Amino acid sequence: MKLFKMLSVAVAATIVVVACKKDETKATTGGSATYQNKTYMMDSGYTYSSNDYSYVYLANQNIVNVLGYRDTTKLLNVVYLVFPKASIPAGTFTYDSNLETLDSTKNFSGGEVALNYNIQTGAGVGLGIVSGTVTVSKENTNYGFNYKLKLSDSTTITGGFNGSLGIVEP
Repeated sequence: MKLFKMLSVAVAATIVVVACKKDETKATTGGSATYQNKTYMMDSGYTYSSNDYSYVYLANQNIVNVLGYRDTTKLLNVVYLVFPKASIPAGTFTYDSNLETLDSTKNFSGGEVALNYNIQTGAGVGLGIVSGTVTVSKENTNYGFNYKLKLSDSTTITGGFNGSLGIVEP
């Protein structure tokens, strides 16, 4: 239940940010994630920055429409990551949610995973990240994300994503 409250807060914060946006930049990307021996396509990527944090959504569809409740007909697959920097840094990062020990040069500070998730009903898999590693590469406007994340149900999700990220501006 705590996870769904956290996801709801993240969704609400994102809705506030994206609700005022009229034109977002569409990403051209590709990626997938594997969870419990099943592969989930995640071919859209979006990011926004706020209060010295960067928020990254690697998803199976236009996250702006989903989180803005403009299109809730498809089930959502998303890996949501939070980096404690105003821009997405390149490097390898381990999970640390403790603000006292957090080092923005080597840690990411939050995240959640939703798979086959119905944004209206809350049905589907919705889990918090409890540990893991994310490697980020950047070349011009293209990003690469490779991750292995332990989730709150003690399972692991692994995946990768390469391409440009759509920018969501407040």
